[in-house]
Amino acid sequence: MFDELFKRGGLSLERLHSFLAVVDAGSIAAAADRNLNRQSLISRQIRELEEFFGTELTTRRGKSIAVTPEGRRLGELVRMNLLGMQDFLLDARARPRTITIGAGGSALEWLVGPAARSIQSALGDVTVRLEVNRTAQLVEKVRDGRLDFAVLRSDAIPRGSPSKPITEVGFVLCVPKAMDRPKLLVPDLLRGLPLALPVPGGKFREILHDYFNDHDIPWKAQVESSSFLQAFALVKGGNFAAVLPTTGAAQLPQGQFRIRKISALREQGRKLVLHWNERQMETRGIAPAAITKVRDAVRGG
Repeated sequence: MFDELFKRGGLSLERLHSFLAVVDAGSIAAAADRNLNRQSLISRQIRELEEFFGTELTTRRGKSIAVTPEGRRLGELVRMNLLGMQDFLLDARARPRTITIGAGGSALEWLVGPAARSIQSALGDVTVRLEVNRTAQLVEKVRDGRLDFAVLRSDAIPRGSPSKPITEVGFVLCVPKAMDRPKLLVPDLLRGLPLALPVPGGKFREILHDYFNDHDIPWKAQVESSSFLQAFALVKGGNFAAVLPTTGAAQLPQGQFRIRKISALREQGRKLVLHWNERQMETRGIAPAAITKVRDAVRGG
């Protein structure tokens, strides 16, 4: 068994580890931290791996290199196997593993962070590492094993991929109590509020901008924010109103703010799910029951 892997030289953990660093960093120079001697070593190691496997793992793209589809497949195999061996080593030495969970900034702040202790309890003696990533990065990192779990929109994950529902997030107008005019309809109220509005770019900004146009509301931002966390901080300070996810609205001090619904945003609700890689769970020995406990912890958070 495995004769083809061991009957000739060129394959080693060091070479595979170096190649994985290139896959993750995107270039030999970045993987070598701009060290020329290290770059030369990694280049040689990749050539040796290509000779061993008989296929191109990288290809020239202008002045840099790109990892080929075969190289990406090898990178995923290497990551899974090294991760399994590292877990075995840590278990043998009675040291905690690290479990990495990724999410967008607001989901990490309002859902995952508060649940970190419960997540740790669900998975045993582990270190929980939290990562902020954009949606596309979350999907990619779960796929190739750089994240164990991700919290993201259900419509962002590939069809058929494993997931468990967490919650549905809507969008509401959050107004400091002193600024609210309960008898005014939302469009009329918006015309007189100091607003924190999203910066250009992004689907949510387009939807909100269309709503303003449809109701002849001037798009006049006293502050432009690049994230829901920034908008939340501005609202919480008491000087601005903003449209926030319901998860953020729930964090505002009770009794000090008014929550007003916007009918046009009702259909823009997002279903958040916990997403993972089945093979990664098998490699790391994380049972389905533990995955459910992680989901329940985040849902509680």
